[in-house]
Amino acid sequence: MRKISSSIDRLSLALIAILLFSAVLAYLSRREDSFWRIITNLGDEPAYIAFTTIIYVALNPSLGVKLLATLATSGWVNVFLKNTFMLPRPPKTLWRVEARGYGFPSGHAQTSTTFWSYLSLDRKNLYLAFFATMVVVFVGYSRVYLGVHYFTDVLGGALIGFVIAFAALVLEKKEFFSDARKIVPITVIYAFLIQAIYLVYRETIFFRLGGVTLGLALYPYVRDKIDIRHVALSIRIFFAILATFIAFLLTRVASQLPHPLQMPIYTFITVTIILTPLAYSKLLSRKTLGE
Repeated sequence: MRKISSSIDRLSLALIAILLFSAVLAYLSRREDSFWRIITNLGDEPAYIAFTTIIYVALNPSLGVKLLATLATSGWVNVFLKNTFMLPRPPKTLWRVEARGYGFPSGHAQTSTTFWSYLSLDRKNLYLAFFATMVVVFVGYSRVYLGVHYFTDVLGGALIGFVIAFAALVLEKKEFFSDARKIVPITVIYAFLIQAIYLVYRETIFFRLGGVTLGLALYPYVRDKIDIRHVALSIRIFFAILATFIAFLLTRVASQLPHPLQMPIYTFITVTIILTPLAYSKLLSRKTLGE
């Protein structure tokens, strides 16, 4: 455990240094616009598809699936609140990047806060928490700097994201989360409830995240069969990158389909990710036994 902790310390410190150095370099070279456009991508959905897939497939399946479930919840809550409050963004004349939808709460701020708050609270690592705070602050500031959000949008998104992450950690301690017979039907019902919100607000995201949540119902059946400890990290990372590539490819395909048909594609993407560490660990185990 000490070795893992020290590795997280070193990685967090390195990322903190890179982030600070990049910010100073951007300021000195007067390329602030480019810097903040890059930083704002750390609040985008694709970034967290990649992050959670890599964590699940290559590092820690249990942590990865919990992060994905928490992010799915944060995603639909954000879109629901945006359409409920219908608060406008700043005038388009101030925008330095493209944006869509209403302003409050900021999706970038909420998504990044949800992910990094959950990760920090779960790992209980000081350096990781400091880096996570930096990312959240930088992403939030980027949305204001780029003119697509007011400060209140960002603050609201960050607060909601933290509440969702904290609530998820509390709920996970409940006994029924370890019982597949209880959690699977609850997850399936929850998935269809998310999709039902489409009847109120016709946003594709409800079908997509409903599909993701439905796919997560498979995990309790396979979690005890997944053991990636005997697989080299380089191989795990290879399969994580492969799974991420497949996920991005299928999301592109899904975006061309009618809204309801996107749900099964996102379910298939999630199932593929869920089964990837089980598949490669079993495959390599058989190969080793065969030799």
